[in-house]
This record gives sequence, C-alpha cells and structure tokens, in this order.
Amino acid sequence: MEEQEINLGEKIKLVGFNELETQDLILVKKLLGTQVKKIVERYEDPQEIRIYHKPIHGSGHEISINLTSQNGEKFHVGETHHNLYIALSSAFEALENTLKKEYGKK
Repeated sequence: MEEQEINLGEKIKLVGFNELETQDLILVKKLLGTQVKKIVERYEDPQEIRIYHKPIHGSGHEISINLTSQNGEKFHVGETHHNLYIALSSAFEALENTLKKEYGKK
C-alpha cells in the first residue's frame, strides 16, 4: 500500500503523517515550517525535502529526512524516539549538522 503524501508548499513533502490526529498534524506542520525556514536561511533553498514518518510498534517514531539541493546533491538523516516531536527535532538537528559539514557554519 502506497503512503499518502502531504504537500507543504512546493518543496516540502510529508509521507506517513496522514495517520496522525488533526491536532498533532497541525503541530508537526508548524514545527517543520520553523525547521525548514532555519535550513533555508542558514544554508540553502533546497529543491525538495521529503520527511518520512514510520510508527514503530505503536510506541515510537522513526523520522527520515531526504533533502535534495538545488545542484542535485542528496542528504539523508534519520532519527528514532518514542516522542514524535523529539524525533522530528533530532532529525532536523542531524540534518543541520550534516549541512554544516558540507557547506560550513553560517
């Protein structure tokens, strides 16, 4: 079964988030908007960001982020935590650390 994709603008795609409660999805969208804005301001405007959510045995969350840069470079990070918001924040922190290594601190 193919996961439903949620588009947040033209560049941000969420996969596997359609099972969340409405209030959780609203908070996730706000958190992601803030995190993506930080990436854009500090490093670059990506061509695409795909964020995947996979529930783990009903008690945890696996988050994977795939970022494709304007020049076609691909970056992938993943984090797992029992709290969805911590998993998302940790994954974006890992992505930012990866981009720091690639582009230098800004």
